[in-house]
Amino acid sequence: MIYQIAAEEIFGLAPKALIYHYLNDNKKASFLGSEKEKSELKEKILQEIEAIKNSDFTATPGWQCSFCDFRDICDFAER
Repeated sequence: MIYQIAAEEIFGLAPKALIYHYLNDNKKASFLGSEKEKSELKEKILQEIEAIKNSDFTATPGWQCSFCDFRDICDFAER
């Protein structure tokens, strides 16, 4: 949906659809974000930017722990 927001706000374009193209089985799934969804996403992005500016890098344990470079030394890592 970030691409949809960028197309609309930066380039002044109105996308007809966003399409996920799954290469493994050659299937496609299309959608278009609603105004509410886009607004919520923009708010989330702004919150993330503020957290980065404030050096707020609080651990968020979850499925991603198995891929994290710091999993061996993190006190919060899910194992």
